[in-house]
Amino acid sequence: MSRITGFALLALLAASDPLGVRPAYAAPPVALVEDVDPQVSGIAVMDYLERGRRLDLGSVGWIEIDYFSSCLHERIVGGSITVGAERSDVSGGSVERRQVECDAGKIALTEPQAERAAGFVQRGGLN
Repeated sequence: MSRITGFALLALLAASDPLGVRPAYAAPPVALVEDVDPQVSGIAVMDYLERGRRLDLGSVGWIEIDYFSSCLHERIVGGSITVGAERSDVSGGSVERRQVECDAGKIALTEPQAERAAGFVQRGGLN
């Protein structure tokens, strides 16, 4: 297998840009999964959701989603979902929406607060 030199890599990147080939960046999250039916595959509690994400709940699967910017809580049962910027588009299922209290992204930490802040996320069970 041949090695690509730095110059060859730069030339390849420069040639690919006019073709519309660019690095992919993850979309920022717009919502958080609050709770989900264990039978729904590919999604878990505390997963972030980006705009445009599609989920299939089947006929009786359910999910609860909290939207960051709209302070909207949704409980969706059945059907398929497309995550929007402020609410879900639901097809073939039912959705209950309610406003919840939140800061809608207005929280701002001072530098001393940010230096003391920490978080920890663990997925799965303890072994």
